[in-house]
Amino acid sequence: MKRLLFLLTFAFLSVLLYANSDAYYAQGVAKVTTGGKVYVTYVSSGAAQPSAGTYSSSDMTSKTSQSSSVANYDFYFFAQANSGYNFLGWSASSTGDIESTANPYKVTMTSTTSTATKTLYARFAEKTAATLTFEAATNGSYTATDGTNTITAPGTLTTEEAVTLTATPASGYKVYRWYTKNGSTKTYFSYFSSTTTQTCTSNTTIGVEFIPEDTPVFQIKGITSTSYTDLNDAITAAGSKGIIVVVENGTVAAGNYTIPSGVTLLIPYDADYTVPTTQPNTLASYTALSLYRKLKLAAGANITVNGAICVGGQQTYNGGNAATGSASGCPTGAYGCLDMSEGGHITLNSGSKLYAWGFISGQNKNQGNNTSGMGTIDALSGSNVYEDFIMGFWRGGTATSDMKGNSQKVFPFNQYFVPNIEVPLTLYYGATETVFTSVSMSIVGLQEVSIKFIASSGGFFKLNSGATLTKWYDATNDYMYVKTTGSCEVSSITVSVSSVSMNSADYVLPITSNLDIEVASGTLNMGYDLAILPGARLKVASGATTNLTANMYMYDLDEWDKWAYGYYYAVYRYRPTAHYARTTTSAKTELADAKLDVCGTLNISGKLYSTTNGANICSSGGGQITFTTAPTATTTTYQATQSDTDVSYVSVPVQAAWLQNADGTHVATAGTTAGTTYYYYDGRWNTSASPWAIGDVNHSTTVSLADVPTLIEVLLGHRSADSYGTANVNNDTELNKDDVDALVDVIMNK
Repeated sequence: MKRLLFLLTFAFLSVLLYANSDAYYAQGVAKVTTGGKVYVTYVSSGAAQPSAGTYSSSDMTSKTSQSSSVANYDFYFFAQANSGYNFLGWSASSTGDIESTANPYKVTMTSTTSTATKTLYARFAEKTAATLTFEAATNGSYTATDGTNTITAPGTLTTEEAVTLTATPASGYKVYRWYTKNGSTKTYFSYFSSTTTQTCTSNTTIGVEFIPEDTPVFQIKGITSTSYTDLNDAITAAGSKGIIVVVENGTVAAGNYTIPSGVTLLIPYDADYTVPTTQPNTLASYTALSLYRKLKLAAGANITVNGAICVGGQQTYNGGNAATGSASGCPTGAYGCLDMSEGGHITLNSGSKLYAWGFISGQNKNQGNNTSGMGTIDALSGSNVYEDFIMGFWRGGTATSDMKGNSQKVFPFNQYFVPNIEVPLTLYYGATETVFTSVSMSIVGLQEVSIKFIASSGGFFKLNSGATLTKWYDATNDYMYVKTTGSCEVSSITVSVSSVSMNSADYVLPITSNLDIEVASGTLNMGYDLAILPGARLKVASGATTNLTANMYMYDLDEWDKWAYGYYYAVYRYRPTAHYARTTTSAKTELADAKLDVCGTLNISGKLYSTTNGANICSSGGGQITFTTAPTATTTTYQATQSDTDVSYVSVPVQAAWLQNADGTHVATAGTTAGTTYYYYDGRWNTSASPWAIGDVNHSTTVSLADVPTLIEVLLGHRSADSYGTANVNNDTELNKDDVDALVDVIMNK
């Protein structure tokens, strides 16, 4: 009865939401001035350019058909001059500055409930003979033609027609801007275009400027008449509330730059220079990712942010499509890119924002733990970071709502990704990362969800005072790495979709297959039930401690395929480069047993289980595992399978953890009494501490001359101390004089 009431309530709320859903429109308005005609039409964004229809001597409007969701459209504005007139270009008013001389002029718009509108005036002028003087160019050349006569600058041309200008940059250069000149004053009329047109009604001087091809160009949003090639100049022009737009790709040179409070640096994804803030534009369909604009940071380029940086992008809410490789919350279509693969550093001060809806890339050098040479980001206390949260294989609204509160404690999704920021991002205590996803539900339609991912309270990863968390994405091997220092916790997340709200604390939360967590120093507390899936890795480094106070289920690969929902691992195209899939949808060749590598200390007052083939609970150095409470020999956890909207729960038998030795054999912990500690040395897990003397590298019972060469290498930093002891005899974090003196005494047999 309760279940029926819940479903009826859900259906009722869904109908209400649907009945009150908004209609979304966009429209283009072409206005006529004396001397010509206009035509305007639209296509879905990215579709082929349409041809002009019937021109009109009256104003024209083209409006999209009704849509129940946000969508992107390309509007094309056409102009046709009457006999005896020339087309001058498009402007926002009948007397304002010319915005573009393109014909047709393409404008991309995103539909809104208030109807997004672009109004342009077609400007014409009577043909008048004028003498045009073309100045010589530096670092390139250009030609001018009126359709009958063609000259190469420098030179002059007398004509009453519009002239077509074509520039050819020298090697290593690109077109910057075209200008007309009155005395020494230049007026710029076209940027970055190798070919443009210009109509002159009086004698005019024309020229073009070239710049090195790696030079970025910035403008202040809304001001197209002035541009800047130095970021500091653009910052000055922005004042206290401008939006600095990267309008041409390039590299920010070494130097110091500060984005003031109230100012945003935008790497855009569209021609409207849309600034997505706490959520990106969400679209119904997936389209292939395509780079719109890129800004690169050189080594030594240091940006301090008091305002905001926005790396623009979009996401799709219709996921789970294996054919397109899309998933709910997946990046889609055009995106901006901040490339930090060669270096640079960003500091986010308190109150600042980093909106990473496009990509902050470091893919050229980022492989595993090798992040050398890449840029880095520090998010200080009070700063906020935003990224996509991609839910693999969204089950759909009905199946998800049916899973609410299931007694088997199966969480509704087990594949999730946060891939937008590839470079090391370090969040300090007090900083917050919020992730955003969107899903499509029948009847209800679009649902948008924000989740605290890393925070000092309420985040999946919780940072306590003095703690840091560094995360980066290995684009080559498709892994997200997380490294913690200080006191941190794996907490819970709450996902609310329509009337269904789920807190992972009430379930067994999966640690997804491309997540690598290292407790580098300090303590990580794990107080909620976790399932460590095949491919996932957790390492407790030497000197670090992890406290497990709940249940942890380690999955071995051979057992996982019996219970996996649908696929071993997704082939989602959630990043722009070609290396999408760590596995295929029908194979598990690149997955491995879930791995727990204990080189420090693991204290277990909860329960540690592994599936029947043992997973991979190991040590790559000397570590120890203490069972504060006695292990439970066997129990059952669960996974879920699905047919259409019907969810079934499958029991997964698990056992008290097997600890894996170096030779692949296992040590069973079932039957272990409370308070037992397992130590790793000599390639095995043992219940007694190492018998070898500190500094006894060849494992005899005394330190002899045979140990001296290795000890010297340890002292010189050429070799790490092995698992039998440590060169660090006073147990601090580095070698000092006390260590050296003690080791010398050992070597000299004193």
